[in-house]
Amino acid sequence: MDERAERIKAMKAEQALVESQRTAFETIIACYDPEFNLQSPATRCHGSVKDGLTPTKRVTAMFDGWNIRHIPVEILLLGH
Repeated sequence: MDERAERIKAMKAEQALVESQRTAFETIIACYDPEFNLQSPATRCHGSVKDGLTPTKRVTAMFDGWNIRHIPVEILLLGH
């Protein structure tokens, strides 16, 4: 691939990561603040629950496989 195609591929991967992070943040916020107005209502945690998970279990499931002890450090590092 030429340089532009590689750059486009990297940008698409970064976009997918950012979208995933946005969805995760919206899901967590909606779980703890039902009045929060989401741009993508499909991620709402209250109301009809098809999977039977409580908001806490849904958040826990989102972080399955993560070392949750490192999350605060990673969040702090993202801010810099």
